[in-house]
Amino acid sequence: MTIPLEQIYKGCPIGLCVLDRELRYEHISDRLAEMNGLPAKDHIGKYIGDILPDVAAGVVPQLEQVLRTGRPIEGGAVTAETPANPGIRRTFRHSYYPIFKDDEVVGVNCAVTEITRRGVRTDIDGSPSGIAFYDREKRCQFANNSYARMLGLTISQIKGHTLEEMIDLIENGQKLHHKSLAVANENIEKVLNGTAMTFRNTLPAVGGIRLGTKISYVPGHAGGYHVFIEDPRERQEMLREIRAGLTTPQEEILVMLAGGYPMKTIASLLDYKNISTVAYHKKRVMSRYELKTKKDIVQFAIQIGLLEP
Repeated sequence: MTIPLEQIYKGCPIGLCVLDRELRYEHISDRLAEMNGLPAKDHIGKYIGDILPDVAAGVVPQLEQVLRTGRPIEGGAVTAETPANPGIRRTFRHSYYPIFKDDEVVGVNCAVTEITRRGVRTDIDGSPSGIAFYDREKRCQFANNSYARMLGLTISQIKGHTLEEMIDLIENGQKLHHKSLAVANENIEKVLNGTAMTFRNTLPAVGGIRLGTKISYVPGHAGGYHVFIEDPRERQEMLREIRAGLTTPQEEILVMLAGGYPMKTIASLLDYKNISTVAYHKKRVMSRYELKTKKDIVQFAIQIGLLEP
């Protein structure tokens, strides 16, 4: 289904905007407009310095660097005052990606989140939705923890890789995953041509159960694209049931197996008299949740939250 970019921006869980070469707003998400303290429509066509003079003092040199070099800047931060909270200085984390057209940088795609005083990214990493950004070569440049958990992969297995390379890392049910990849690729081609897409696709299985969900691709004009994967309620409930069904020894053993520990070592670390107890719990879990290899164990542990991506 093809829907307007502005419609996706309305429900986007993080701050997004597109700036042209003069650093004027072309598009802005409702979330970023809220963070700035002005309606989205009041941003369009305006220079960032006219809207956010305090923020602009810190970020314009970086934005100009992206325009000049064609290279992204990830993980920058600025502390500034905005019209949303006059007199209060807030800290924002931002990533800037060049927008290309005919090999020329024509603008900047911006992703912005407010971070807490402790420096924890709340908007992205705290979001239950899977969020990622892919460049125009279809390689992932950023993914939050929820996105990684949905795929059952680590951040290092995702960042810098294409979907094809990620799918090859998922052993269980490869045939189905490659069908899902074909659906994704069809929509990727459309989003790279500037058309926002929303469609349904199947997520990698968790414990032998596969669920579909809604996925949105938001273009960066002729540049890269953002990915938003909805976390369906059925999946949240399923994960809670799986965690509730695991005993503490099973969770401990799963984590150690995922870490590559031999069963003899696990038995020793957990003060079991022999490896038979470890073997028993391992067999129960692998049989119940259709896990066949160590790779399956690692993916399962990531998906249900036993391991950080």
